[in-house]
Amino acid sequence: MKVIPEITTDDIITSLSTVLLLPGADAWDDPRHLPIIDKVLELLECGATVAAICGVTTALAESGVLDERIHTSNSLEYLKMVYPNYKGESNYKCKSYFGQ
Repeated sequence: MKVIPEITTDDIITSLSTVLLLPGADAWDDPRHLPIIDKVLELLECGATVAAICGVTTALAESGVLDERIHTSNSLEYLKMVYPNYKGESNYKCKSYFGQ
């Protein structure tokens, strides 16, 4: 599936009512995605909702976004192995925590 954005990162409104959904992929570690990771931080700071699926969680772990927030991912062990700077282990929750 190809995702074609209709707006730029700068066009995303930073507000409490904003919801940002980041689709999974194996390309999130590419530096070209740093602006959206910065926008995620901005949104979370204002109380907006951000949903990150699969591969996005690795970029968020690497950037420190998950260090202080409850989150899940494919595997805690994977995050710790691939991203030694990841410090969110105490906030990692398994799927059963989220009622699944």
